[in-house]
Amino acid sequence: MSLQVDIAIVGVQKAGTTSLLRWLGQHPAIQAQKSMELACFIDRSALPAGELAKILGNEFPDNGHQNPLHLLKHVGLFEDEQALRLLREHNPGVRLIAVLRQPADRAWSAFWYGRSRGYETETDFEKAAFGRTDRHFDAPFLRRSTDYLGRGFYEKNITALLRHFPKEQLLLLTFEDLKNEPQRVCDKVFEWLSLPSHPIALRAENTTRLPRYAWLSRLVYLAKPLKSLLPAWVHKTLKSKFKKVNKSTQALPEMPTPIRTRLNELYREANQRLYEQYGVDYR
Repeated sequence: MSLQVDIAIVGVQKAGTTSLLRWLGQHPAIQAQKSMELACFIDRSALPAGELAKILGNEFPDNGHQNPLHLLKHVGLFEDEQALRLLREHNPGVRLIAVLRQPADRAWSAFWYGRSRGYETETDFEKAAFGRTDRHFDAPFLRRSTDYLGRGFYEKNITALLRHFPKEQLLLLTFEDLKNEPQRVCDKVFEWLSLPSHPIALRAENTTRLPRYAWLSRLVYLAKPLKSLLPAWVHKTLKSKFKKVNKSTQALPEMPTPIRTRLNELYREANQRLYEQYGVDYR
């Protein structure tokens, strides 16, 4: 029997999804993917069955547990209907988890994450967010990652998702609950999956911090094409060393009140619809 994805964390970006992936993966009945993001359904047509099986086999090696639930995560699934179609074809019964975050906070965090990773070169949030939206038109990853405003209209994405999967296969969580009560949220997921409660060792993953040197972040990002030319261990070692040198404990700057007001007004009607249709209150 071919390995299949049983659970998928589908979004959203900068809402604690990597932490949730690692926490849920501590349950003995769940096996989480090894990668931070698994893109086998993203930005592509259907993979040949053998190639997909190989990717999943590498991500979910035999761990000695009998019939674990395989947990995949990619935050781009939330906005990609083609990817959702491919996921449905792979397993129509897959259970989906979407973690939402107050849209203004999410946009602000995503911008600074782009700055820390080197793919966002604009230093002014409002210019990056409210300026031209087609600046990375031919690069799906960059177009998606720098769409700081568009990714916050959750109601339309949930509605699109439910065109492909029944509502009972979708669990909506919030970043705010996950941050404040992580064990309770994980227990909620376990119960939804008909699994017993399990204590989790808490450690936040993929938190955004300002880089020590912005130019070094940019250099590491621009060097990505060299990955295919280097042995995997060399690339991994160099990347780890660069990240260690550039690591900082400096937290993100506070969002200025005028920017928060502008963002909250932008999302006001969408947040009202989100509450009315799906019960998530960011009004």
